Amino acid sequence: MFRFMAFPGMTGLLLLAGAPALAQVASTGTIQGRVADLNGTPVGAASIRIARPDRGFSQELLTDSAGNFRIGFLVPGEFRLTVRRIGYRATVLDRVGVEAGSITRLAITLEAAVRTLDSLVVTAPVVAVDPEGTEFGTAIAARELARLPLPNETRDLVRFVNGARPDQVWGGATAQANNY
Repeated sequence: MFRFMAFPGMTGLLLLAGAPALAQVASTGTIQGRVADLNGTPVGAASIRIARPDRGFSQELLTDSAGNFRIGFLVPGEFRLTVRRIGYRATVLDRVGVEAGSITRLAITLEAAVRTLDSLVVTAPVVAVDPEGTEFGTAIAARELARLPLPNETRDLVRFVNGARPDQVWGGATAQANNY
């Protein structure tokens, strides 16, 4: 059960607190829409990029599973909307107008396009694990070392060895153990 309790003098305070928020919403606009294919099937996870080059503003988001999107709190003016999804041709809408206090509604249709992606081949050397021993080595070349974002301290380099963490290597004792 919900009860509303009024306190003397609070009504004016609540109205004043809400005034800036209402003014802020009334001075911006919203773009809302739906992305679908030529058959009307919603296109989920389509990338929407909205940009206003004259002001350096850009924002990106994804459509939901029903193909819907909503971009709010936009300064009035014209925007460029680019919609992309793998398997579809990109659609660009220039001069999408946004007015203060209003919602610009869009229905965007994407055309299917066959895309062939390059294959990705991953290779790695065979790793041999000796169940009898705990020793192994990793070599980091000077070129790789120069690209590391860490200081060139031995302690930090140990982190790049498989199974290692500071003060302990796989199968070894921790720093807390007093092993010499």
